[in-house]
Amino acid sequence: MKVRGVRGAITVEENTAAAVKDATRELLSRMMELNDIAVEDICFILFSATADIDAAYPASAAREMGLDMVPLLDVGQMAVQNGLRMCIRILMVFNTEKDHRDIKHVYLRGARVLRPDLIYSVAIDGPAGAGKSTVARIIADKLNLTYVDTGAMYRAITLKALEKGASRTAEIINIAEESSIEIKKGRIYLDGRDVTEEIRKPSVDQKVSKVACIPQVRQRLVKLQRKMAENYGVVMDGRDIGTTVLPDAKYKFYLTADIKVRAKRRYDEMLKKGIKTDLKKVEEELAERDRQDRERECSPLTVAEDAVIIDTTDKTPEEVVEEILSHIKRREKNVL
Repeated sequence: MKVRGVRGAITVEENTAAAVKDATRELLSRMMELNDIAVEDICFILFSATADIDAAYPASAAREMGLDMVPLLDVGQMAVQNGLRMCIRILMVFNTEKDHRDIKHVYLRGARVLRPDLIYSVAIDGPAGAGKSTVARIIADKLNLTYVDTGAMYRAITLKALEKGASRTAEIINIAEESSIEIKKGRIYLDGRDVTEEIRKPSVDQKVSKVACIPQVRQRLVKLQRKMAENYGVVMDGRDIGTTVLPDAKYKFYLTADIKVRAKRRYDEMLKKGIKTDLKKVEEELAERDRQDRERECSPLTVAEDAVIIDTTDKTPEEVVEEILSHIKRREKNVL
């Protein structure tokens, strides 16, 4: 087994014990989650803080998290002219089989300025069945970014509305406001419950567009999505990512495909999950979904002006991924 190190940094708004401990817990939790780090695999953790932080030892938060048997050490950071203030940095060394290129370093809040090369967004938009989710997951893995399936978030709210028998707009808005939605390792958690499989049911397919059309629901989820992108580099797919959610995304792509091909893809996907349906019915439902997505008043499905359009009709997911990565590499080379 290899020994690897992962770096992280976060800023605090005030020099209080509560603020220092909250920030440390947030950073440690994120570093461990993104890198699949178990407590028993940690060799040691080194904490450093700028001189303007002296209300508490960051390591004390780690002990409270159950890391009391892990060697912990607090040190002071160098006082560099014009350096970032109110900053806590962490170096965690752990046992893993991961390659060094697969390690995800974490920079949160104001500390994002320390590693802007690690924190950028890739927006992938397009209609249902164009291959967005499959491609986005692969791209996120290859670029060492976090995948965020925004459509799954709307599906989660739709699922909860169906379960509660909520049909009135006000009821659905309340559900969106009160619900907790998290994405961990590609799984969708609604109020702490894994609903990854349930949100793909045909009953959710039929209602999700109507839920997504509610402005207050979109406002709530867009806020959550933007917060995710603020804290770490993401590959985000949906229908309005490049135009509304992340208009400043570094890279934007729009995937499309012939509706018959998209319907066949969705049909095959449903059969694999044991959901019996009719191909013609799936195509009709997709056509209606397209119409609703394009005609809705709030953030309709459109192509961002600076997006690269890719027709996936006759392409495999691997070919689409290669095309996207090639475009990104060319852009980066031109910048350099």
